[in-house]
Amino acid sequence: MKKFWLVVLSLLLAVTMAVGLVACGETGKDDGGNGGNSEVAEVKGVYTINLSPLMPLTFYFRIEDDGKFMFSNSEEFSVDKNSGTVSKTSTGYLMVYTTINNAAANGETTKFTKESDGRLKFEGNFYYGSTAPSSPMQDEDTGVEVTFYAVPYTGEDSGETDVTLEKGLYYGTAESAMGNTTITYHYYLNLREDGKFTSFTTFAMGPANYSSYDYGTYTMMGSIARLTSEVYKDYEDETKALTESVTASADSITAEVALSAMAKSAGEITLTKAEGTPAAFATFTASKSMMGGSYEMTLTVYADGSYEYVSKDAATDEVGASESGFLGLNLLGGAYLLPEGVTEGLTGAFDSDTGALTGLKFSMVTGTPRTELEFTMVTE
Repeated sequence: MKKFWLVVLSLLLAVTMAVGLVACGETGKDDGGNGGNSEVAEVKGVYTINLSPLMPLTFYFRIEDDGKFMFSNSEEFSVDKNSGTVSKTSTGYLMVYTTINNAAANGETTKFTKESDGRLKFEGNFYYGSTAPSSPMQDEDTGVEVTFYAVPYTGEDSGETDVTLEKGLYYGTAESAMGNTTITYHYYLNLREDGKFTSFTTFAMGPANYSSYDYGTYTMMGSIARLTSEVYKDYEDETKALTESVTASADSITAEVALSAMAKSAGEITLTKAEGTPAAFATFTASKSMMGGSYEMTLTVYADGSYEYVSKDAATDEVGASESGFLGLNLLGGAYLLPEGVTEGLTGAFDSDTGALTGLKFSMVTGTPRTELEFTMVTE
């Protein structure tokens, strides 16, 4: 009889454990071993997120009763920047994205915790449009570590502007005093489709003309572009790359950028979309023999930094090869060639005393390897 009751008790214990396991398995989405549940009542509501000092941008974050969330650039949430679902975990909350920048998400998640003052503290990357800030992150200008929070919305915050900064070529002028002389900088900036930027500046000092260039990568979100230079170093910390910016508003487009290799700080300039064909800035020529023939090469650089290269057979005047792209010239000594369709550029040298442009390679005949050519500037 005793043995019978032991068997019954064992069966009851097994059933009780099974029911308990099922109940635990139904409590929200698994958070990777932390024991999660789907209660989000404590964090539901509308918040704003300020991305300073990454960029001067505030946007909106909403969590609904059912755990669905959305990022938007307006308090009406008429535009879905990113969205997904939120669930509670044993250590905080987990956001699982379903869409990012109008495309299906690929398993991206974000963690956050609720602070005693009602703010939501992000941990690691969070996603807004095509941007993925990390929290905490180091302010490149001050070196201070910055943590991002979602702050309960009071109706007084300023969200992302409806103005959108477009990719393409921009132009502007700026003036700077040097002694008794006023220098006018003519600045072109190209925000390329491939996420790279190039800029070219020309200016005159006395009878001489000068130029400088910049290139690097950029990230764009809404009305703001953040540029990371591969030419200039931060003016206060030379161990870091210079960070530049372009901001569009309803009235204007302003940029804080390096205007000259001789400048000691970034300059502010107002830009507009460039129109028309820029004037030629400099022309170079070269000649070289290949495969029993002689070729004459012409290289024209325009005021926006674009170039046109043509190689012709000296005997027949037939075109052997041609190309275009960006050629940055620093008339104090440097050159940077980025042909159209090429991701990595070439560096060269320019001697302002002799007019020699060296170290750059071009094809003399289409389909043949690039060869280094020695160009000389054409002077009037």
